[in-house]
Amino acid sequence: MTIKSLLSLLMCSLMLLACGEDERESPIPYVYVYVELNVNQLQYDDLRTKGYIYVPGGVRGLVVLAERGGNYKAFDRNCPFQPNDACALVEVDPSGFFMIDHCCSSTFDLEGFPTGGPARSIMRKYATQMEGNVLIITSQPL
Repeated sequence: MTIKSLLSLLMCSLMLLACGEDERESPIPYVYVYVELNVNQLQYDDLRTKGYIYVPGGVRGLVVLAERGGNYKAFDRNCPFQPNDACALVEVDPSGFFMIDHCCSSTFDLEGFPTGGPARSIMRKYATQMEGNVLIITSQPL
């Protein structure tokens, strides 16, 4: 083998290791989720003003994030680092730029990927779909 081939093989191996299974799959237990929210109701006004709300569902509740263009994302609030800890609860930072679990100090971007702290796994994400003014959040593909 040439040095160039060995370097290519090494780089590919490192890339595969960097994308380990723990970063692709969430250790949050699977639970059935089906939530309907009429986003025009006053109780969900923070979705428009703050850009997020917390609602019941999932393992430890859901955080629903508003995106531009009327799209939404929903994540389980259960932190993927030691998810069985009583305090493993993720919330949106007051800045609105990231999410944090104050128990273990893990931080996550608004796509649910870990950005700091001990967490290495993504947050559990749920499917979302708008039907008129109703946002449907489910653990099953829509």
